[in-house]
Amino acid sequence: MGRGGGRIYRRCWTDALGKTHKVLNYTAEYQFAGRQFRESCGTADRQQALSFLQQRLEARKAGRVVKNLKVTLRALRDVLTAHYRTQGHRSTDRMVREFELHLEPFFEPGCLVRDITRQRVQEYVQTRLAAGASRSSVKLSVSYLNSAFGAGVEAEILSVYPGFALPKGSAPRATFFEPEEFERLLAAMANELKPLVGFLYLTGFRSTEARLLCWRNCNFEREEIRLEASETKSGEPKIFPFKYAPQLKEILLECWRRRDGGDYVFGWAGTAHGKSALNYGWNKACKASGNVGKTPHSLRRSACRNLIRVGIGETTVMRLMSWKSATVFRNYLIQDDTDLQEAVKRRFNKLITTQRPESVDNASVSGD
Repeated sequence: MGRGGGRIYRRCWTDALGKTHKVLNYTAEYQFAGRQFRESCGTADRQQALSFLQQRLEARKAGRVVKNLKVTLRALRDVLTAHYRTQGHRSTDRMVREFELHLEPFFEPGCLVRDITRQRVQEYVQTRLAAGASRSSVKLSVSYLNSAFGAGVEAEILSVYPGFALPKGSAPRATFFEPEEFERLLAAMANELKPLVGFLYLTGFRSTEARLLCWRNCNFEREEIRLEASETKSGEPKIFPFKYAPQLKEILLECWRRRDGGDYVFGWAGTAHGKSALNYGWNKACKASGNVGKTPHSLRRSACRNLIRVGIGETTVMRLMSWKSATVFRNYLIQDDTDLQEAVKRRFNKLITTQRPESVDNASVSGD
């Protein structure tokens, strides 16, 4: 068998009398990624067996599955789900919903993974986009499909990771609040949500982190908020000092004075504010204050922008916002015309003040 090639042959077996026999059907043998594979061609016809081998070799080169031909999309999803839960991924439920709502209805749960080709995935992408799905949502869906194939290879039920091309994602949202816009929003917000919304604007916490913030996370002696690794999206501890943040400290103290015995800083009757309650109050206040189209996540972008505006370095901002990747930081680094004008103003004002006027030679002025 040549390097990277394959062959067909008929297996032999020996009976009790020592006589050698050949099986009826041909067996295909080929290599991939340094490993050798064998499978029955399912036919006694030599030409059909050669055609079968050629299909396997072409499938291997095209990145299609060439090992276990009976693995279904549902089985692959189960493998990925088990992998996610073992690794402690917090997006497991979201991944399962993506399969149930989009991937499985298109490909069908019983679809064999060998039939999920690059062409079929491109058809899936085009169908989702034509139905009005955002490019980011479709990109996430295809990335889950890639992860499922990767988990299949790791579990040794597949031999090929096809690596489906991800569609280009949507441009990062650029909604944020100027101080006067936020003041209008806060004035229109329901009283029970004002502390939470103010906290989000000042800290840039993710809304879930803030809604589920407990008093045990607030250390008034050290004057800092601390979230454990299990409580953050990044999986790393998060610290936000409030010693020199009087507005933030006042919000926390006011919530402490009004606490009703519950564990949550921002809650009602001992329970945390629900996501739906926040969204309802948010949409109502945005409509009343002229901020339609903005989301609670806009407060996180605003907090990042406010830190950058006062000269905080990238590394420190990333730690306060609990970002691991500089790419994510750049997605939140929103600048408008005002920022550009201010940058030019500071640059050239500094240049003018540092330039010294040319000295005048009095003797030359007096002349003859």
